[in-house]
Amino acid sequence: MVLTNFSEKGHWLFLVVFCFLLVLFPMLAKAESDPQSGYGRTVLMLNSYHQGFPWSDGIYKGFKKRIEQGNISIDLQVEYLDTKRYSVDEMFPLMAMVLAQKGTKRFDAIVVTDNNALSFLMKYRQSHFAGIPVVFVGINSFSKDLIGSDKLITGLVESTAPDANFQLLLKMHPALKEVVLLSDATPTGLAEQLHFSQAAAKYASRFSVRSISDWSLPELKVQLAAIDAGSVVFRLPLHRDKTGLSMSLKESITFLLEHTPVPIYSAWDTAIAEGLVGGYVATSTLQGEVAADYLLDIIKGKAISELPIVYVSPAEAVFNEDAFKRFAIDKSLIPQGSVVLNAAPTRSLSGYMIIAIVTLLIVLAAVIFLWRKKRSELRSLSNEFGHVVDETMLLRTLMDSNPDHIYAKGVDGRYLDCNQAFTEFLGHSREEIVGRRVEDFFKETNVNLTNEQDALVFEKSEVAIKSIWVPHDDKADQLIECIKTPLISAEGTVVGLLAVNRDITSRYFENALLRQNTHVLDMLIRGASLNNIFTEIIKGIESVYVNSMCSILLLDKDKKNLTHLVSHSLPVFFTDEVEGLPIGDGIGSCGTAAATGRLVVVEDIQSHPFWRDFKELAAKASLTACWSQPIFGSTQEILGTFAIYHPYPLAPNNDHIAMMEQAA
Repeated sequence: MVLTNFSEKGHWLFLVVFCFLLVLFPMLAKAESDPQSGYGRTVLMLNSYHQGFPWSDGIYKGFKKRIEQGNISIDLQVEYLDTKRYSVDEMFPLMAMVLAQKGTKRFDAIVVTDNNALSFLMKYRQSHFAGIPVVFVGINSFSKDLIGSDKLITGLVESTAPDANFQLLLKMHPALKEVVLLSDATPTGLAEQLHFSQAAAKYASRFSVRSISDWSLPELKVQLAAIDAGSVVFRLPLHRDKTGLSMSLKESITFLLEHTPVPIYSAWDTAIAEGLVGGYVATSTLQGEVAADYLLDIIKGKAISELPIVYVSPAEAVFNEDAFKRFAIDKSLIPQGSVVLNAAPTRSLSGYMIIAIVTLLIVLAAVIFLWRKKRSELRSLSNEFGHVVDETMLLRTLMDSNPDHIYAKGVDGRYLDCNQAFTEFLGHSREEIVGRRVEDFFKETNVNLTNEQDALVFEKSEVAIKSIWVPHDDKADQLIECIKTPLISAEGTVVGLLAVNRDITSRYFENALLRQNTHVLDMLIRGASLNNIFTEIIKGIESVYVNSMCSILLLDKDKKNLTHLVSHSLPVFFTDEVEGLPIGDGIGSCGTAAATGRLVVVEDIQSHPFWRDFKELAAKASLTACWSQPIFGSTQEILGTFAIYHPYPLAPNNDHIAMMEQAA
């Protein structure tokens, strides 16, 4: 009775809901993952400072925005040198070691932000980054000496427009007596001190200039309090005192506002946003966008010689209205076209209401226009194809062209219909599936999880999303994301559900391996022993890839035999038997990989010639498949092998190969 009711009264509703979901599901998928599958070009971004530092975050934001607009698949690796909080003597060797472990020869291009990152790159140019194109951004006091004769480096100089800022100060304070240039003693801070001091020379008859850069917080507090009226402070980079104490941007601005009796200006929008008066600034976001444009040109094949270094950064006047009130500054003095942060609203409430109503009417008119246009297009399309296919055939074509598993169920749990992808997933024809239940095709665990999700849809009449592992006997298990939505009849009752299943196994493995790599890197930085690190790598991979068993073998000093280093799940008798395995082409998976320097894949040990002398040993250990990847040192010499075993015949997919290369 239910099925009859659904067929007669709910057929049109099923069509509407299904077509709506065909549009909705790709949108949901786009929000979850990159629309371009696989890796594209690999790019390293070396950041001088740390994540959360507003200038660094601004550059990254602008860079990322422009890269996404470029519609080119890029695998972006970001590393932070953290030199606002630690010295370069501490961080340079540590980062060099980390990058050496990760490998740097695979990068297609490198982006360096600010001076310390460029210094790091030049110091390790030959050992780590030889021959790789480089784009720099945010470099203060740039000269060709910083890059020497390197023809593969270009970028954007960060210019802080001191002349424009001094003219601004005279406009805002006609009776100006003194400008106090305030910075820390970092390389960037001292470089800006020199830059502004040199530019101030031509204003010597208008005002005096005093520099403060060597200070501790208690000393700075006293010096700020002693600044005379008629002066202004111009804040340059200010993040660490001479004792090594670091401050965040917000902390440094709060300190200045508490202890400075005169107006404070800056050439950085991030500082102005925290409460300083204003200044001519080159925004960090714009710097990042320009750097991204250069990188995209390089990836598209443009020669660096055609991308000249940009010496003058575009600048705009930015002010903070809250600071006008704090220092009693006349707002009418600011240049025309300036950006004013925290500006007070100038329209009345009624004005906003009028704008809102007009906007609503415009949107409503646009919606009606688009609806009428779309309806006309659909009618035209229907008329054009009406003589070729009927509704049922069109629906069938749409369903079968979708790579996701799509099916409909009645409230009794029986399949009503499904698409081609679902039949291939189950290994049964549509005729064999329709009318049967989930327990006819899946194991008990999957049946229970599926029925729980179905019950939730039927009882609450709402969309339910669940991820379920589906085991296979002859191939790797799959993680399936199940999205189910209720089908509602004309009377408002639930008559079934529509489900879309998507394979998200690759996404799960990528995220899991990223977490594992981060954990191993943390162990490496903290000085954990190599044995513990190798054990953690093996345990992590075995936890991600179900039913896998891993081992690491190292070449002995004579480079002729393999010795067992680490394994976690392999039987002891097996590892004891392969101890001292000689290397050579055709001697097992690991012996061959160590001899040839290539990935060796044996899908079935019992039938493969490489394992003819070890078949009984493998059978005793319940090992059926073995893949072995050679481990290379920094000079590309072979150090050993990394192997994965499975208890059933299995060939690696792209996820497996990428994982083995990362682990090795």
